Amino acid sequence: MLDRNIAQKALEDEAIQRLLTITGVNLAVAAGLMAVVGSIERFKSP
Repeated sequence: MLDRNIAQKALEDEAIQRLLTITGVNLAVAAGLMAVVGSIERFKSP
């Protein structure tokens, strides 16, 4: 039940939705990446 709620919230995130368009990236990978990176705007350049 908790996993389902977390997945639903994660799928509402626009950044996670974009990451899911990359071949090989699933919900666990996308959510993990966002947890580590956080807001990409905090970086000055790519």
